[in-house]
Amino acid sequence: MRLFAYHENPESVAALLDALSRRVEVHAFRVVSPMSYLRLRQGRGGGFYWADVADAEHQQLAVVPGLRRFKALSKTMLNRSYRAAARSYGNPDFVLIDSPYLAPWATALSEPLAYLATDAYRYYDWPPATTEAFERRILSRAQVNFPVSELLADEFEAIGARGVMRLPNGVAPGFADQARGRMPVPLDLAVIPGPRVAVVGMINATYDWDLIGALAEARPDVSYVFIGPIREPDQRSRARIAQTFDRANVHWLGPRPHAELPAYLGGSDVLLNPLAINDHNDRRFPLRLCEYLATDRPILTTAIHEAKWFAPHLSLFADHAEALTALDASIAGEVVIDAAGRRRWLEENSWDARATSVLDALQMTTTERT
Repeated sequence: MRLFAYHENPESVAALLDALSRRVEVHAFRVVSPMSYLRLRQGRGGGFYWADVADAEHQQLAVVPGLRRFKALSKTMLNRSYRAAARSYGNPDFVLIDSPYLAPWATALSEPLAYLATDAYRYYDWPPATTEAFERRILSRAQVNFPVSELLADEFEAIGARGVMRLPNGVAPGFADQARGRMPVPLDLAVIPGPRVAVVGMINATYDWDLIGALAEARPDVSYVFIGPIREPDQRSRARIAQTFDRANVHWLGPRPHAELPAYLGGSDVLLNPLAINDHNDRRFPLRLCEYLATDRPILTTAIHEAKWFAPHLSLFADHAEALTALDASIAGEVVIDAAGRRRWLEENSWDARATSVLDALQMTTTERT
């Protein structure tokens, strides 16, 4: 099978494509703007491993003026990229896309289409009516649809999308192996007094900043460490984040290469998922929780819908009081870690396992068409 993948999301998609490339012929194109292209070439892609995908053999960059601002010109340039790839590699058996704004181009292709919905895009800072219309166009055209969460899968099926299969995030085996090893604590983390509560991932308004502020105030002897880039266009939300980071016991280390994250996770005492409980986050499957499970550290999370899939390996809380109780128990060493259970979860939810699910779905669809 030959797969062409055009994607905007450099996080989980890059890991999935890497796993797929070990099974079938994959030619992946990360769709970027000229400014993003320059940042990537200068090594300023965001700090995590997936930001620098152009060096991988199966990854290339497709530069477009802007999928949201320059739709027609971007469609033309994507067509050129696609035709060049087809001349070089042959026509694909499937085209995989991950963004509603690829709809004007992708839905006009004659090849079979698969849609990877890694998030509930209608909650993004994009024009909501356009975003929803483009996604519905893809869902009506795609032969296979891979929503990341249960609620998204239910919504896709309700509007008649075909081949809907929930496809959560996963973990690379190498990451799990590193996280279980005893790596030296990074110096910038070691100088922060313990106990340390770590949060890893993109920092934005999807976090419950009231919760974080309440925890920091209630337990001033605990250090709260944030690792990742700040990606928040709204100025009011950025000001709220900055206000929290001004607290003496809250530390922002910025983004770090993905290969270094196991050392930061292992050097922390508690790992926190602070996503606010709302309609958007209930439709997400946090990648950070997958990677937290690769450690032997207590894990705390807000009671978002998909957190139930990680039970019993973490502590869920619905409000500030429950969060404080869970934090105190974790720091006191009262939480029992089922290391063997976590290893089984990681084996069953690796990116290789996700790749197998994708290929099974694509091959089944191909068989049904023939």
